[in-house]
Amino acid sequence: MLAIYEKLEDDLETLKEMCNSIECSSAADSHPARHDLIQNYFKALTAVESRFPISSDKDHVNSVTFTWHDAFKNKNKTLQQNIRLEKVAILFNLGAMHSQIGLTFDRSTVEGRRWPSHSFIAAVGAFAYLRDKMDEI
Repeated sequence: MLAIYEKLEDDLETLKEMCNSIECSSAADSHPARHDLIQNYFKALTAVESRFPISSDKDHVNSVTFTWHDAFKNKNKTLQQNIRLEKVAILFNLGAMHSQIGLTFDRSTVEGRRWPSHSFIAAVGAFAYLRDKMDEI
């Protein structure tokens, strides 16, 4: 039983480090690098959730709290023990990141118009996945 608890602690520490990496990344970081951080964090959340459900339920891991900041008033924040809400927020951020990547291309050339369309399609895919799978996330 102790080995399971140690694995849980290791996995939760990894999640915390990944989340901190996303929070500490700045506008100076490349969009692809931020995209990879966000995508890998979502994958890690999904993997951990399948083994250790995280919520305020007494039968779940309830020692983990996720923090969300208001997008317009960064001083406003909420803390909750809800991994599903964290996953939804991360998927939304992934879609937003694809949109930002799409805006960075020079659209004065054919290639410059082709690559943004791929990014915007990926953004739509992230938002559509959120819409269609909201109950399963």
